[in-house]
Amino acid sequence: MNRRKFIMSSAMGVGALSMFPRVAFANSSNIWRAEDLTKTLGTLSNVSASDLPNQLLKAYQDMILYLNQSNYRYNANELIKVGDNCYLIPLEKKSIVGFNANELGLLVNQKEESQFYILDENTSEEFNRMAKNYNLNMQEIGQRVNVSEFVFPVKVLEEKKGKENLFSYKNKFNTTITLKSSGKKTRAIIS
Repeated sequence: MNRRKFIMSSAMGVGALSMFPRVAFANSSNIWRAEDLTKTLGTLSNVSASDLPNQLLKAYQDMILYLNQSNYRYNANELIKVGDNCYLIPLEKKSIVGFNANELGLLVNQKEESQFYILDENTSEEFNRMAKNYNLNMQEIGQRVNVSEFVFPVKVLEEKKGKENLFSYKNKFNTTITLKSSGKKTRAIIS
């Protein structure tokens, strides 16, 4: 291929990507969405921020302030109660290039204090896959368990962001779940 054809085909490829970025880079079945989690967990209830306990209300206000400053898009009416002490908010991070990342905001009411956590796109996808797989495994062996009690945190042990993202927590069954992501690799470690 000569240089002119190479440059022309590259320019056309970039033009197509600018018009249809999600089709080119994202398989819509892998992107985290609240509807996917609702299918896995069953009926989830949206709550109003005014219905939050006082401890969680402060964490929620801090989270909203952070989201507004950090170029996130969210629906303030989509605060979903997933457990006695855990709420989630689907987020979309706007980027300069134009490719939005679907992320997940968690509000966790711990005994000492309430805090918010934001899981990046890869960690959110792994979180969603873990919920789906646990649900499928329980159905396969004929067990009727509440998936949200297993999947969602009761106490967050560690959160690290950087070259390797780490989110480690205990669930209602006192199981430690660690979500690790580095680059494109993500994994859930359950111990």
